[in-house]
Order: sequence, then C-alpha cells, then structure tokens
Amino acid sequence: RRENNVVISGMDSCIYPFRRKIFAYSRQGQDEIIKVLNHPSYANNSGLTGNAYYDFLRTSKGAFATTGKAPINFSVMKYFEIPASGCLPFFEDNPELRYLGFIDGVNCILIDEGNFKQKINIIKSPIAVEIAQNAFSLVKDHHTHNNRIEFISNMIANFLHL
Repeated sequence: RRENNVVISGMDSCIYPFRRKIFAYSRQGQDEIIKVLNHPSYANNSGLTGNAYYDFLRTSKGAFATTGKAPINFSVMKYFEIPASGCLPFFEDNPELRYLGFIDGVNCILIDEGNFKQKINIIKSPIAVEIAQNAFSLVKDHHTHNNRIEFISNMIANFLHL
C-alpha cells in the first residue's frame, strides 16, 4: 500500500547542506520519486511530529536521513524513526552508522551528493522491501528504549562486578 516514493523532511537550511541539495533537486520537478515534507522547526509545534510524522512515513516506501555540517554530522532520530516506520532508509553516511549496525545494501542505502539521484530508483525494486525489513529488524532488535536500558544496566553491573 505504500507509494513508490522517498520522503525528504526536515529544515531546509544551510546547517544541512545535503538535505538542502535534495530539497532543491525535488523542486526541479524532474523526479517524482521524492515526496517533500517541509518541517520548518519544532518551535511552536510547527510541522508533523510524533505519531503524525510516523503515519506520514508509513505512506511511502522510503525516506532520507541526512546529517548536519560538522561537528553535528551524527545520527539524528530520523536514522531510527525511518526504519522503525518500515521505510527503506536512504542514509547520508556518518561515522556512527557501522557501529550502530547499518550496512549499505543490507539494511540501508548509503547516499551522497553524487549518487542519490541514481540510488533512489531502488525504491521500485523488489529488493527495497527486503532491505526495509532488515532495517526494521535491526532497529527493533537493537535500538529500542528497552535495548538501551538493558545495555546501560549491564554496563553498570559489569562496572560494579555484580
């Protein structure tokens, strides 16, 4: 039931140069695969947040997550929300992804400014569903609040030799 498109959402600002490039490309109207959700900020509860955002993601087969300029080039919540919503994650690479278990072509599609236009076409492929399912499983099995609580509890217990 999901549409063959890839969502780009978030602020379109100079803090996010790659996201800005995707927004600009989508405005050219040359590629109908990209679905835009403008999200000006969290101030005054503007834009879709929480369950409304997750419902919106569930209408599309894929979604982009990009990082900010250094030093804020780290995995933001979108890196977890997108796969948790069942979308095929198109991720801008960052130093944490491998540590978090994300592997290009297995449970995400790594993109950059030079290849995202070509790589988004995978959304029309049967492999897109498999990669999205792998991403969902990774997040469900390793990146929930319960997983984090267990990890922290084990670290404390190991430190205290309990």
